[in-house]
Amino acid sequence: MYKCERCDWTGSASELGHYTEYRGECHGAPAWETLPCCPECGYDVEDIEEE
Repeated sequence: MYKCERCDWTGSASELGHYTEYRGECHGAPAWETLPCCPECGYDVEDIEEE
């Protein structure tokens, strides 16, 4: 279960949006990382446990 740090959206991993962020170079080639984000507002999400 994930929760948005901005708009308080909650949902499962299959509902997450994703964005790609440049991380520099690795052995002379550009390195990119795909990160999860809120599908509603595009902000960071955190992994939460159901209580």
